[in-house]
Amino acid sequence: RLAESAFDRVLHAHSVRRALGKTFDPMFLSLALGRAVQAKPIALLFTTVADTGFVQDATIAVRLAEVSDLARIRAIDDGFFDTDEEIGIAVDRRQLFLYVASDNLIGCGLVQPVIEGRSFYDIGMLVNPLRRGLGIGEHIVRHLKAHCLTRGLRPICCCSIENAASRACLEAAGFRSRHRTIEFRF
Repeated sequence: RLAESAFDRVLHAHSVRRALGKTFDPMFLSLALGRAVQAKPIALLFTTVADTGFVQDATIAVRLAEVSDLARIRAIDDGFFDTDEEIGIAVDRRQLFLYVASDNLIGCGLVQPVIEGRSFYDIGMLVNPLRRGLGIGEHIVRHLKAHCLTRGLRPICCCSIENAASRACLEAAGFRSRHRTIEFRF
């Protein structure tokens, strides 16, 4: 009962109309489902690594991004990054990798802590639109996963529930989804 009254106070005091919850949080799910007008799954959460394999493709060079790479990254970006500042922060924190083949930028990979000081790291990738459908996304995800695992980190990732291509890529790269992100409307 204490959790219910606290949850209700937060909803009302802050005029909460929308909230996101994960299916691995039973307390929040119970509270939100009991009050929501609508609940809709919006993303797949990939937290299980079923295959740890990775073999570096000798034709793909991997390196950390630098500030001077901004124009090249923007040239292939189709909305993965919101702003140049976001790219700059990832570069400064050494979280952004570039994947280059024959001097062409074929993709980027991002590795960021979910919560500073914890072992869970969110990984994401962007593939050059001209190179999609060639297995590059899977290669990038496998590299990022191996990068995390060799450092004792737990790689996780997610994608929109409607994004069949990303889901197929993440599953081919050895991830399994057992959880969802739910959007609640109050």
